[in-house]
Amino acid sequence: MRTDYSVHYSAMNPSQDHESIYKRVVCEYYDAEILQIFQYVDKNLPAVDIGSGYGYMARYLLDHGFEDIHCVDNSENLLKIVTEWLPKVKALNMDGLEFLSGKQNIFGLITMIDLFEHFDSTKAVSLAYAAYKALAPNGCLFIRTPNMANILGVYSKYLDVTHYVCYTEFSLKQILTEAGFNTSNIKPLSPIWPKNSKKAKHKKLNDWIHKKLFMIQDRVTPSTFDKNLLVVAYK
Repeated sequence: MRTDYSVHYSAMNPSQDHESIYKRVVCEYYDAEILQIFQYVDKNLPAVDIGSGYGYMARYLLDHGFEDIHCVDNSENLLKIVTEWLPKVKALNMDGLEFLSGKQNIFGLITMIDLFEHFDSTKAVSLAYAAYKALAPNGCLFIRTPNMANILGVYSKYLDVTHYVCYTEFSLKQILTEAGFNTSNIKPLSPIWPKNSKKAKHKKLNDWIHKKLFMIQDRVTPSTFDKNLLVVAYK
């Protein structure tokens, strides 16, 4: 597209006070979604966030003891914000596949937050394969993408005309297996919200509704019905 993606990204994430949004909103989600895997990740190895946007994941990694952190995004405008906000992070203006290609056994953690849906299935396999090669032994790839097992998934898909393919846990596992990950090392995750919090109560209701729907339709039932599909794959 002719317009820099940062224009649409900013429309969907309108605040300019990144520190405030990070502390009030983003941390709550990352605490529930990705913090649960940090005990299995070697923080002494480099980490990279592909499709870094404003740099929220990089900031989260810094806050949790990671030191060698890369941000990769093909929007120069977004990376300018990252560079100003997070001077300790290595910010690279390039395509994620280009960055990962040729790298082998380097990263302890590769994150792709709301990124995978922007590619057709062929490029998705190529990106996952490049990530697999770039991970160090026992390294971890973490993906968050709209969950098509959620009845509102179609809304997430069409929020952005650059969304090509969206996934269920089964189709994403198919992509990752094709890329080289052992099927037993690919695991869908559910967010862990604080007990008795509003989001925990909403999750309980959401799960109940979806289990009933899948039962009525007599379909293979996924393990997660949340709006975000969270999948972790270990090398």
